[in-house]
Amino acid sequence: MATKAAAPTSTVATSTEKKISNFNAKKTVQLPKFGALPTTEPSKEKEQTKAKEVQVQKVTEEENFSEDAFRKSWKIFTEQLKKDGHQHAAIALDSDFILEGTSVTVHLVNPLQEEFILKVKHKLLGHLRQSMRNKNIDVHTVFNEVINKPKAYTEKDKLNLLIEKYPVLKDFKERLGLDPDL
Repeated sequence: MATKAAAPTSTVATSTEKKISNFNAKKTVQLPKFGALPTTEPSKEKEQTKAKEVQVQKVTEEENFSEDAFRKSWKIFTEQLKKDGHQHAAIALDSDFILEGTSVTVHLVNPLQEEFILKVKHKLLGHLRQSMRNKNIDVHTVFNEVINKPKAYTEKDKLNLLIEKYPVLKDFKERLGLDPDL
């Protein structure tokens, strides 16, 4: 009985071997000879024109600009922000700024203004860099501390504040014998 069972498996194995041997048949692909390939070396003229284009791009990306033109472009951007519904960012950008070369320092009063500016900073930089044709423009923010002076409510406090501003008033007060409490 073992011989009968062995015979069918050998026929199955031979048919599988035939399929595998047909599958492993190698196919040859003809490639062109190396000398027959077209050359891809750029001509000297193309290299020179590319070099000139790169130089022109560098010049246009680093053009000098006047402070007046910069302030005008800044104002145009803040007006566009107001139209687009970003009033808080526009108000923050309306604050004082100092332009030193390509660096802009915006003076802010509180940290909330910085958040509004950070939301539109990429648009601001894109606008300024495009309009001024200078890719090196950068914007920084600085907080200015606001010192709250005490308000003068009484007549004596008002007189003391004026004396601080104008020391000559102290002489007048003493010469004329003025008393602010009366």
